[in-house]
Amino acid sequence: MKSGLKQRVVELVESKGLDDAQLRRLDAMQRTPATASLNRWAVAAALLLGLTVALTVIVWPGKPANMTYAIADEVAMNHLKRRPLEVAGQSLDEVRAYFNELDFQLLEDSSATLAMGGLQGGRYCSIQGKAAAQLRLRDKADHMQTYYQAPYDKALFGDLPDVTRGQQPAVVEVRGLTVYVWTERGLLFALATE
Repeated sequence: MKSGLKQRVVELVESKGLDDAQLRRLDAMQRTPATASLNRWAVAAALLLGLTVALTVIVWPGKPANMTYAIADEVAMNHLKRRPLEVAGQSLDEVRAYFNELDFQLLEDSSATLAMGGLQGGRYCSIQGKAAAQLRLRDKADHMQTYYQAPYDKALFGDLPDVTRGQQPAVVEVRGLTVYVWTERGLLFALATE
């Protein structure tokens, strides 16, 4: 019965025919719901993208706003962990050969931190993902110090004090420690003291 009615409607429509204007209106009427639905999806996708970008900026801001603090915090955290030394030695010359996998050579900084004595040894480490040497010292008052050297990458670390230009090391109090951060001769130096 239904198919008979349907067939008669089709025959009626075909017999009457539609002019071009009626066909365009009919075509427009058929597309409107789909277009509106598509627009709703586009708006929803745009809102979702905006929300994702906003959450990314809020939750993961990328490079820390204060890189000096981030470096000091990482150095302090590693100082407190005190992982075992990989090489023992009481002078820079004794430990230097061990660090042959670094793409830089360990140097004595201008304040002669290592020359003051108390070097215990060192281990491979990193600062903000950059390969570094971590050296452990014990000062005359028997306080442990952790001393870092890494290649200075300005794009990664930002502007840090350069003692060869007469600037003083940055001093950061973090995790109950005092951490000094500076650069000289193409290296980043950091010293955590108790």
